[in-house]
Amino acid sequence: MSDSKDKKKNITVENPDTPPESPANTPPIIHHVNPKSGNRENNIFSYIGPTITGGRLSHGIVLRGTLKQITASFKREIELYPDIVRLIVPVSKLSESRRKVKSDGNSLNECYLKIERSLSHE
Repeated sequence: MSDSKDKKKNITVENPDTPPESPANTPPIIHHVNPKSGNRENNIFSYIGPTITGGRLSHGIVLRGTLKQITASFKREIELYPDIVRLIVPVSKLSESRRKVKSDGNSLNECYLKIERSLSHE
């Protein structure tokens, strides 16, 4: 499996809010990533939107892979809440994006609130 010839495309999902020893709050399905090239930081993202109940996306989750791989992995959730894509941000912009998502009057905050409203109506 660690063979460099393994052609399997994977995505790593890490949930910082869930302690590893907590069986009741097991993290979402974990896939591993083998980035082909470039700076690894470019392949690390975080979801800064509200936790999707019953889904695999929780606020603060770390996602490794290309944005295309990540969005493909969360296709079902994105179909239900298209604004999720805007709230998957590169870690290089995480600090700035977290500030924006908490501040009124910008697109990240609007996306967050739109998903939150949709979740509360379910």
